[in-house]
Amino acid sequence: MISLFVPELKVQKQRAVMRETDLRLAKYSSRGLFITLIIFAICMMFGQYQQLRPRMTLILSVGLIFFTLLRGYFLFRFDTLYARAPAKWRNTFFFTSLLSVTWWSFMVANVTLVVGIEAETPLLWLYTTVFLSSVANAYAPYRRFLTLYLFIGLTPTAATAIFIGTPLSLFYGLVLLVLFLMLHNQALDVSRNYWERLQANFDLEKRAYDLEVEKIDNESSIATNSLFLKSFSQQLKNFLSDVVGALRLLKSARLSDEEKQLVALVEQAGSRQADTVSNVLELTNMTGNSLALDIDVINLSRHIEQVVDNLAFTAHQKGVEVYCIFSPDFPVCIRTDAARINHMLGNLINGLYQYCAITELMVKADCTLLKHADAELRLEATSEIASGLSSQQQALFEAFNTSKNLDATMHLDLNLAITKRLAQRMGGDFGIDYQVNRHKVTFWFTAQVEVVANKNPETVNVPKFNTKRLLFYRPPKAMSDTLIDMFHSWGLEIVIESDREAAIGKINDATRSTEPFHLVIVYTEFDNSDSLEFSAALANKPEYKQLPQILIYSQQQKNLPQIERHIADNPQIKTLFKPIKQQPLLQLTKQLLIEDQVEKVQAVENDLLQDAAILLLQNWCVDRLVAEGMLKKLGCKVTSAASLEEALAAIKKTVFDGFIIESHIDNADIKTVVEAIRNGYKESTATHVASVYRKSVNHAPILGLSSQILPGEETYCLSAGMDGHIEKPLQLDDLRAILSRWLRR
Repeated sequence: MISLFVPELKVQKQRAVMRETDLRLAKYSSRGLFITLIIFAICMMFGQYQQLRPRMTLILSVGLIFFTLLRGYFLFRFDTLYARAPAKWRNTFFFTSLLSVTWWSFMVANVTLVVGIEAETPLLWLYTTVFLSSVANAYAPYRRFLTLYLFIGLTPTAATAIFIGTPLSLFYGLVLLVLFLMLHNQALDVSRNYWERLQANFDLEKRAYDLEVEKIDNESSIATNSLFLKSFSQQLKNFLSDVVGALRLLKSARLSDEEKQLVALVEQAGSRQADTVSNVLELTNMTGNSLALDIDVINLSRHIEQVVDNLAFTAHQKGVEVYCIFSPDFPVCIRTDAARINHMLGNLINGLYQYCAITELMVKADCTLLKHADAELRLEATSEIASGLSSQQQALFEAFNTSKNLDATMHLDLNLAITKRLAQRMGGDFGIDYQVNRHKVTFWFTAQVEVVANKNPETVNVPKFNTKRLLFYRPPKAMSDTLIDMFHSWGLEIVIESDREAAIGKINDATRSTEPFHLVIVYTEFDNSDSLEFSAALANKPEYKQLPQILIYSQQQKNLPQIERHIADNPQIKTLFKPIKQQPLLQLTKQLLIEDQVEKVQAVENDLLQDAAILLLQNWCVDRLVAEGMLKKLGCKVTSAASLEEALAAIKKTVFDGFIIESHIDNADIKTVVEAIRNGYKESTATHVASVYRKSVNHAPILGLSSQILPGEETYCLSAGMDGHIEKPLQLDDLRAILSRWLRR
């Protein structure tokens, strides 16, 4: 059998596409089957042909019915026959359709030749032209078949009309020939457009499929890389925590000044490496779209002061003054991701160090209420640069501000790029402002937060301060207004003076009057002994020997012989480290002015840890040595265990006051470990006499020890049944505060 359709395009070889095309062809063909029979029956019943040729009418009718049933077999059994062999069905249907249209053309030509262009002939001609015109669009995809189908259906009839030779028949014949040419040309355009459209759709679908496969592969690759980097970063941070913890423990040993400096340098390098690991992990989370914020209610001002305090040590070594300023209405408690706020603030400050030669650093914190959100937090790190900004620095800052792509900003600076993406993730933004004329640069970021508590009752107009006056000697100019507002909010009257003789004169005048000064705060500057001389001159006067003083200086100045001697000779002088922090300053002011028992309370808290029995469960040797060393420095009696079995054996022998366990123990379920320790403790307290230390305590806290940097680590420890969470690397002061708080229970 001759094939009337040969696939040439890729889309013509797609079975689904061809089935849809063939189904469309079958539907159009089935609609005309019975209509053709009805039209022919009407023409024969009411026309002249059946009277002139009765026997021929019967033959034509039988042939038409046969070919109709033959085509109907292939049309109405399309699903069954097509599924077996699509190409065979198509070729067979084409062949039967050509036989059917040949028989129909023979019938119309025969009727025209016998009857002429009158009676039923015009109706048959009209139906023929309408039917062929209607199916031409459906058959157009198969151009060769349609051309042959139209030729057989129209040209024999047109030739018959021309053969009759009357003017009317000649006209009808020419019209049919013109119709054939028009339908043929139309079929060419429709066929080309049809297959081009399907080919375009096929290419688009294939491209979309390829892109989806590529996307899945990329996501799988990113997920694998992210998992690897997270695991690697975690292991690396564990090792760095061990190193930093050991160095901090080593710093408290008896070392020479040179050795202490070397240890401090190595510790700083380890801390910077830990920060780099955190940045890598954050970048991995951003790339894999798995960045999850760890939202919690925090005292943000404390967190900010802690970050600034940690960075101030390095700044003071470089001779850079550091200030921290909060807006007057800064809320005390907000709900946000504290760890990432701290991380971004650290990146701002490090960015200033990296790109600018600064002599002072000011950190400003502000919180503004919004209409569409709760509040917008804005943190700034600002510095004035004596040497000014170079054109290269200006171009770099402008490029970073205008860049919208993380990849582009990464080429400028990884830390700042991560800060920008984190700020955007938290509903804010990041930028660098610079004033060339004033030599001023500001790195800033904003984030949306939820305000929980607006005011801290401890810092709002302390009642017992209402009659107190203080003199602040040589405060930093950048903080003068802030300090005045802060002390006024506490209910204190403040006088600021920068001249030594004038300050002593004001103190003398106030002493003679009925409003003497109750406290003097002295701020020391780098390479300037005037403040220390003023403090010494005031302390050497017999009438001011008992006047309390607060001396504010940097950690680098504490080992200076003149300062050590001055503080040792004058017990009324208390000290605070730069930068000025609101809460420590308030607590010390309250201690000196209204809380005579503060030192006694602190002594009791220090005694609280003496001889406290602590069980340390840690399967990492280095971590165990570091934690054990710090606990012993706090006066605790430490029992170390490397496994749960060792810990349970120790619990049977001793009644412990508290437990510190690794929150991620190898090959162990942490909930099972906590439950086993709780049960062992209950059995131990039932068979042993409680120590004097625990007479009033019926609960031994279990604290988790972890260097995990995953979000929600503290929540993980609490859900496992622990009471609290301690993060590595361990800080001696933080460890003392946490143990004092929990053992107090």
